[in-house]
Amino acid sequence: FETSSMISLSIADKNDTLENILQAYTEKESMNEEAQYKCDTCKQKCDAHRQIFISKLPKILVFQLKRFYADENGTKKKTHLIEFPEIDLNMEPFVAKRETKINTLYDLYAVVNHDERGWGIDEDSGDIKGHYYAFVKAEHNHKWYELNDGAPPVKVDNVITAYAYILFYKQKNSSV
Repeated sequence: FETSSMISLSIADKNDTLENILQAYTEKESMNEEAQYKCDTCKQKCDAHRQIFISKLPKILVFQLKRFYADENGTKKKTHLIEFPEIDLNMEPFVAKRETKINTLYDLYAVVNHDERGWGIDEDSGDIKGHYYAFVKAEHNHKWYELNDGAPPVKVDNVITAYAYILFYKQKNSSV
């Protein structure tokens, strides 16, 4: 059992949706061949299965999209679009105990972005340079604002981009 305030999600090399990525994150995984499980009782390696579920939903959900990876030439970034909902992200399929009384709907309220355009590559390490900025939805007027050396209002279409790196969701109808 492991508790976490942030869920780090591996992403594929193609356009996808947050829901599909969460489905892959919680799929049953076979542990066989090189990845066999060592049994605590018999001390032998054996085939097994493991699966991740969320045991208790928090008021705030934070997802990190694992866009960065390393290869022999340095750090690289997956720059394709991951679609994610602004409202009504339903976490019910990913909860271990499906109690009817729990609220499983979440609304997006902030996105941290990483934009590498125009920043180049570090000549020494080969790593990607970039700039972080955020979009935040104001509670008082429900408008989105870009926090990037200023705070102009933006349309939600500008919030869901291929630069999304960390997503913040608030449980629907909860006070935080």
